[in-house]
Amino acid sequence: MNASQAAQLVETIAESLRGDPTQFYYDVNVTQIGTSITQRGPGTGLSVTVTGGGIGPTIGYVSSVQGSDVKVEAIRRDFDAKIEHEVKHIIEILDEIASGLKSSSPDQGRLNRLLGQLKSTVLVPALQAIVAAVVASSFSTK
Repeated sequence: MNASQAAQLVETIAESLRGDPTQFYYDVNVTQIGTSITQRGPGTGLSVTVTGGGIGPTIGYVSSVQGSDVKVEAIRRDFDAKIEHEVKHIIEILDEIASGLKSSSPDQGRLNRLLGQLKSTVLVPALQAIVAAVVASSFSTK
């Protein structure tokens, strides 16, 4: 694969991300626990003593959980903003790689540094490997 073909492939990946930055899948799971007690070693994990008497019920211990206490939308908005920022960063790196490949004399060291930056992103490892392979192959055909 020559450098021009490699640049075109990298540009295609960048355009895909630019066109649909929400293609990153994530799942938000929330677990609520009313009371959790862990006892290690000798001793008492939880002790409740109630002495009744008087008018009305006597309650020794109450634990409750309400789903309304979890602010999933706030978490999701924050996460969406972080992913959007990360995708923009990935696109910038891919654009720089494509630009470097289009250069009349591509700088292999610079391209390798950009590939290193790409590894520290959330880009799927399979796509990272494809980009690295096409960059490498563009230098092997010279």
